[in-house]
Amino acid sequence: MDQGGPVITWRRRLLFDEDELSRVEDHARVLEQAKADAERALTAARLHFETLSSQVAEVHGRRDLLRTSTTHLRAQLAALAFQRLPLEVLRLVFLELAQDDDQRSINYSIGPHILVRTKTPFVLAAVSRRWRDLALTTSLLWTYIAVPTTNNARAVDYVEILLCRSGKCPVDVFLPWNMSATPKWTNTTTEGRILDLISAHTKRWRRFRLHIPKGAINLGKMVAFRCPTPMLEGSYIVCQEEAPGPASTTYLPFAPRIRSIYARNCQVVPSPQSVPLTHLHTLYLFASISCHTMWAILRLAPNVEFLSVETLSPPPDPDYRLASRLTLPRLLSLYALGDVCATFAANAQELALPSVNTIHTDTAYVLALSPLWQKLGRTVTSLRLHDDRINSAHIDALCPLARVYWVAFKNCVLTSDFLDALAEERAGSWVFPALEIVDLLPGSRLEPDNGDSFTRLIRARNGAHLRGLPGAPQKISGVAFDTQAVSRWIAEQVTFVLEESA
Repeated sequence: MDQGGPVITWRRRLLFDEDELSRVEDHARVLEQAKADAERALTAARLHFETLSSQVAEVHGRRDLLRTSTTHLRAQLAALAFQRLPLEVLRLVFLELAQDDDQRSINYSIGPHILVRTKTPFVLAAVSRRWRDLALTTSLLWTYIAVPTTNNARAVDYVEILLCRSGKCPVDVFLPWNMSATPKWTNTTTEGRILDLISAHTKRWRRFRLHIPKGAINLGKMVAFRCPTPMLEGSYIVCQEEAPGPASTTYLPFAPRIRSIYARNCQVVPSPQSVPLTHLHTLYLFASISCHTMWAILRLAPNVEFLSVETLSPPPDPDYRLASRLTLPRLLSLYALGDVCATFAANAQELALPSVNTIHTDTAYVLALSPLWQKLGRTVTSLRLHDDRINSAHIDALCPLARVYWVAFKNCVLTSDFLDALAEERAGSWVFPALEIVDLLPGSRLEPDNGDSFTRLIRARNGAHLRGLPGAPQKISGVAFDTQAVSRWIAEQVTFVLEESA
């Protein structure tokens, strides 16, 4: 049988495989050589890396030694420089450091607790014996008495130290204890002991801030409010619960230098029989006081610039009337909220407020306050209305406010007929002809909630302005919807119309 065919095939296959094997072996030798070269290079690199690591560690050690040395020498030179400074110059440096503001301040709604002022005196006193002696004799350095928390077992000792080292200088007292866990403050609790210590120095109070949790103390029984405070410039007292009523009013003692009073949920106010409060420029009362007391205080404060009065319940004397004209020539901002609006309305004819430019009040009293709007129309430029529905019935009362360029609504319901009235000329004039900015604050909404009154308002007023018609209103340039009660599509539509008329 002829086997020549398979033999020839096998021989050809053998020749091919032998050639391929030769090429693979050559390639393997090349790769093995490259691998050996790479291993040698890797070994050399590892040795080089270890050498560099050793050198870096040595350099870092040397650098750290030099840094320590230079820092020490620099500190010694700085200390020598400060030692050469006259004590009075160094004292000024201390005081400047103690007054410096700090980015880590904690805001407690009525003012920041400046951490740096709490720590700086103790830090300066710990530097050297010379600095300590100077710090201890610099009374102004220790005048910031802030106790943010009473959980610290040494809080009483801390206050005693500050009161002692501050000497006879005026002190700033800051006690934000609204989160205190002590249900009742007595002379055995930390809060009560600190208040007793501070109350013994009322003649030195410059600013006094106290936050009181619910039911912790009766302000009327505090010794501090029965002692004169001749240096007091600011009184800030906040209670977490509503005070019982005007009968619980606590009158501030003698305080001729008082500049600002902030009383929230408490009746801590100047006495109506007090000396004239010529320095008082800010009065914030969120409490229940009688109309007689409020007007008597204002008559003592002719230079007040900011007045905010919000009553928690109807005053006991709503029919009280001013016996003579009351002039507040420097009053710029008037916030009248709650039932106190009624007494402002009833006494509008006796009020002279020539400089008021900002008004915050309740929508429910817009009509009753018409006599006041007549007197303030030439000066008021900002108006903010709170609560209740506002409709076309309020338009006539608001017409005198011809210079208002910013109006805001909080917790209000803006009806379409009110917005339509703003969008049309009435008897040859526009309501709020100077209006440029409208803000809808939290709680405000439109009625109906799917109407297009806002866009019609903007198109009408801006169109009249662009056409240059006689008596045309100012162009509305901004509308802010800071409320979740207004549909997003309405806000976007208003934005589009504003851009369209820009």
